Amino acid sequence: MPVDINDSQIKKGILEILILIVLKKERYGAEIVAELKDQDTDLPEGTLYTILSRLNKNNYLTYRWAESTGGPPRKYFKITKSGQKYLVESLEILNKLNQIIKKLSQ
Repeated sequence: MPVDINDSQIKKGILEILILIVLKKERYGAEIVAELKDQDTDLPEGTLYTILSRLNKNNYLTYRWAESTGGPPRKYFKITKSGQKYLVESLEILNKLNQIIKKLSQ
């Protein structure tokens, strides 16, 4: 069963983190969606571009346009140094929360 983060109150932060992880390698929108779908995470394209825009405004990613062999030019995204720092900090917080959840669940 796919993980449906879209109905969660924490979706914004989690989806940002997942997208930044995927963007360690330069990718365009459809590749990002496909990568997350391969991990059983459903991410509508409309949601993706909203998050990409927000990450760009925060200087957590950069993009470039490149010609495509089979259609219009594509916008390729990649994480920036400040995005990498944000990602590391976010993963540390998630790991700490995971530890708390495990302790409280025992």
